[in-house]
Amino acid sequence: MIRLTFKTSLFVFVLGSLFALTAVGSEASAQQRGTVKGKVTDGVTGEALIGANVFIPDLGIGASTDANGYFTIEKVPAATHKLLARYVGYKELSQQVSVQAGKTAEVDFILNPSAVQLHELVVTGQGSAIERRKLTSTVESLNMDEIKNAPVESLDQLLQGRITGLGAFTSSGMPGTSGRIATRGIKSTVTSSTPVVYVDNVRVDNAESFRLALDTGGAESSALADLVIGDIEKIEVIKGGAASTLYGSEAANGVIQIFTRKGVPGKARYFFNVTSGFDQPETKFVVSDFVKNNVFQDGFYQSYSGGVSGGNQYFTYNINGKMLQNKGVIVENQAGIKTYNIGSGFRINLAPDMNVEISSYYTKNKVDRIYNNNTSEAPFASFENGSYSNLDGYTDHDRDSLLQLMLSPRINDNIDRFILAVNYDYSPVKEWTNKLTFGVDYRKNEAREFVPKKAGPLIGGALGWLNRSDRKYQTITFGYTGTYKLPELFGVEQQIAYGAQGFRIEDNEELGTGEDFMIPGTDDIDNAATTTVAESNRQLFNYGFYVSDQIGATDHLYFDLGFRLDGNTTFGE
Repeated sequence: MIRLTFKTSLFVFVLGSLFALTAVGSEASAQQRGTVKGKVTDGVTGEALIGANVFIPDLGIGASTDANGYFTIEKVPAATHKLLARYVGYKELSQQVSVQAGKTAEVDFILNPSAVQLHELVVTGQGSAIERRKLTSTVESLNMDEIKNAPVESLDQLLQGRITGLGAFTSSGMPGTSGRIATRGIKSTVTSSTPVVYVDNVRVDNAESFRLALDTGGAESSALADLVIGDIEKIEVIKGGAASTLYGSEAANGVIQIFTRKGVPGKARYFFNVTSGFDQPETKFVVSDFVKNNVFQDGFYQSYSGGVSGGNQYFTYNINGKMLQNKGVIVENQAGIKTYNIGSGFRINLAPDMNVEISSYYTKNKVDRIYNNNTSEAPFASFENGSYSNLDGYTDHDRDSLLQLMLSPRINDNIDRFILAVNYDYSPVKEWTNKLTFGVDYRKNEAREFVPKKAGPLIGGALGWLNRSDRKYQTITFGYTGTYKLPELFGVEQQIAYGAQGFRIEDNEELGTGEDFMIPGTDDIDNAATTTVAESNRQLFNYGFYVSDQIGATDHLYFDLGFRLDGNTTFGE
């Protein structure tokens, strides 16, 4: 606790110092600056390119194009500069621009499509923006257009088939679950192979299930299923341990870095979308006609989403929300889900060499499930294999009443999650960049399995029972990343990256079981004749320091040298 408080105080002190130093430097040079503006268009269609990046690499300043393709860069020092324009899927283009104090220079760009994106900037490999061609490790990425056009609802579905070498293994088709992601094949049957997941540089929960999970046939809530695809601007993936220097030993399974939308300069742009329809069950593999006609239904779903984004060169924003209801394809809506979420992202340009990005995200899921079909309690199994006729007192004439008993248990999961990320960037000179990161991921689950007294003899408990498993998870992340580019010497360029990260995890789980409910209609543990309780608590503080040196020769050969020192409290203080 003392160590964490010290780090937080140091973070605030450094942040305040950087604000003060930057304010003094900006005021002194304000009178010797001008403005650069222009438009970026597609060289084939002539259409405006929205969200293209136009920047001056020597100064580390720039802007994104608005809805009409226009950009404006203010407070540019009076001199002749190299101006670069980049857009995903297009060839990079540069022009010289002469800026005069108090005047506006106009420069237009016409970009042509390109299939190879070696100049694309990625972050995950080095901790700061760097061209893909300069990385010695492979970073796969999905851009906003690929994400927006993907007909999927979860992160595992989005990555499956779009990231080479990444696999998602589905353990259940129940709502609120997701596939288990692996980047280097299945390595262990007892430990997780899921890559480390970051959202805007903040480490988030990627757990596949509870340690104190309910025994419902493998259908457990996944933290990956909470992440809403509509908030994502870009995803970068490193497969395997190539990023261990930057992210620590846990990155041996790979790293998934998610960047959320912060808006682009321009007038406010609103959107609203309504989707509704029916999910029809696939029954071609179902043997029993009784199951086809009585267990399945057409699941009605409806979705409402909307938002607004825009801003100017000093401040951009993106705010959106979504409500979803899906009743599922099992009768009585026993495989349904309700989702409510709202997200926001802001970018504040405090000065040409300093900006702050803030993103926050809240989601609430209410999930209803049935037992997986690999359990004897599932409403499919007894009718598919005819075993219901072997149960005492049941015949073909009692199938309807038997089905009602099988559908009477209630399995549900309520999930609340909040993610906050704050990133502060400061570049006092063009060769030196600094990033401070602070963030929180908080997730709470309440899972319940209630079997009423009347269904107890059928499912395995004489007088019914209630299992309740609660989980509270919290991660606090803080970090600093710095890079310094050395002067080029004899065709050799070097960039030194250094930094420190730390995160603290609290994972608390409780399982309560109540058996023998003598009073009909009661479903609280304190109404049970017999109760049992289990508890599991885990706390972990992990911190690390690293230095790496990227060396490039003749603009074709690149080498990485890295060193990292880690410490954690896995085995106590």
